[in-house]
Amino acid sequence: DRTADFTATLCTFSITPNAQSFGANGGTGTVTVTTGGGCSWFATSNASWITFTSGAGATGSGTATFTVSPNSSNSGRTGTLNVAGQTFTVTQAGLACAYSISPTNQSFTAGGGTGSFAVSASSTSGCGWTVWSNVPWITITSGMGFFGNATINFTVQANAGSASRTGTITAAGQTFAVYQAGTGSSAETFQFSASNYQVGEGEGRVTVLVYRDGDLSTSKSVSYLTVDDPAAVPCATANGTAYARCDYSTSVDTLNFAPGEGVKSFTIPIIDDAHVEGNETFTVRLVSAAGAVLGAPATATLTVADNDTAGQANPIYSTPFFVRMQYLDFLSREPEAGEPWSAVLNNCTDVNNNPLCDRITVSQSFFGSPEFRLKGFFVYNFYSVAFNRRPSYEEIIPDMRGVTGATEQEVYQKRAAFPVSFTERAEFKARFDALDNTAYVNALLDRYGLQQITTPDPANPEGGAKVTLTRADLVARLGASGAPSLTRAQVLRAVVESNEVGAQEYNRAFVAMQYYGYLRRAPEEDGYQAWLRVINQDPNNIRIMVNGFMNSTEYKLRFGQP
Repeated sequence: DRTADFTATLCTFSITPNAQSFGANGGTGTVTVTTGGGCSWFATSNASWITFTSGAGATGSGTATFTVSPNSSNSGRTGTLNVAGQTFTVTQAGLACAYSISPTNQSFTAGGGTGSFAVSASSTSGCGWTVWSNVPWITITSGMGFFGNATINFTVQANAGSASRTGTITAAGQTFAVYQAGTGSSAETFQFSASNYQVGEGEGRVTVLVYRDGDLSTSKSVSYLTVDDPAAVPCATANGTAYARCDYSTSVDTLNFAPGEGVKSFTIPIIDDAHVEGNETFTVRLVSAAGAVLGAPATATLTVADNDTAGQANPIYSTPFFVRMQYLDFLSREPEAGEPWSAVLNNCTDVNNNPLCDRITVSQSFFGSPEFRLKGFFVYNFYSVAFNRRPSYEEIIPDMRGVTGATEQEVYQKRAAFPVSFTERAEFKARFDALDNTAYVNALLDRYGLQQITTPDPANPEGGAKVTLTRADLVARLGASGAPSLTRAQVLRAVVESNEVGAQEYNRAFVAMQYYGYLRRAPEEDGYQAWLRVINQDPNNIRIMVNGFMNSTEYKLRFGQP
């Protein structure tokens, strides 16, 4: 039958889909072939890293399954399959290589020397990278190309010039800074490494370098702060200005340089909101250098490059962003590695309304934490006791940041320094310097109607032991000499941290801290008094107040559309 023979040659084939993409880890894929019942077909691979596991041939319509092997290179690749005479394209990404270096900088005397730093890669085999020096006086001695983790060794030539100099090494796309002193003047100066820094909004933080020049033989320190604009401007405003409540986190600290150390760095947290604002700038400034002077530049402008497009979701609804903001807003620091609160929310049956584990409970836990008491309540009560007023937003935020440290010991050291610096403020001196010791103690205690206080032992205020001190005790110890004596700063701290003041101020401080933390502003009086009545009537009903602030439109508008 000639017609039947002719018809048999008219088999047509189509495949669905005709392409597929894979990540570096590879995976499996399926191709569906559509054809007539008597039509035979085959499937073959043109790439060794793509293998058919079933359906490499069949008669009539069917499917073919294949596997893509992991890609050990950081370069992508493309292969093709021949399925029933049709071309199927497979694309695979390379390894998503990520790199970090440690340390990020090193200092040298004018005589030069050798140094090293480690590069860590996300893959020990497929992530290839190179290293080079950006200045002629730094020489790489350990090779120029590597895969995975490696240690970079380098030498720094002697500096014959009188001025200090800085250079950089680029390794795996990361920058390692080298600072070298000159042979000139021994006068010490501190300055930023640049007058301008730029950071992408999505990068999370910006690193700023501070150089120390001159005689490096002793320890020295320099303080810095972000220059915050307190204007009550909505966070969505596109005026080129970055604001601490919206775009970055207030940063205040002191850098301590060890002998021989000529460069240190600090980071400023950047907030990745969803507002389309365009690029924005803010300023960071060196403000004091003990035993040294401020060089140039002592002020730097930081530009935050916008990464937002219209219609993005508000990030406050995502767990990582939400948890990070609790740390920044209430503990004045970044989350520690392995923080517990993300896991609490990720395993919660209802993050919006389960009192055992929801966002309200998590946020409330920050207020109840010992760390918040060491910072927020501690700072707040100095203003209450000394000045009979609440601190302004512009006062309490840098003060809280000022008692934040990388370790528990550093926090204790900063808490010890805070009362001393507080008693040196102009407002404190104007109010108390003219008073004798008796009048000073009376001024602190009279407002609370106290004849005695139970407070941490002033000789060891972080030790846990408490002592009871009467008015007469405090006055006598102010005028004493020897071990039992107290300074005015110690007396002030003893009153601030007393059980009695804590009991009277707790609710007032708690309400105020909702404004400072969630809304990043001072309370309006009517709203403050209304919430204070709520908590005074039922001190256990904290959840309703946290919910009111955390789920308020004003809070959500800090980060995007509510």
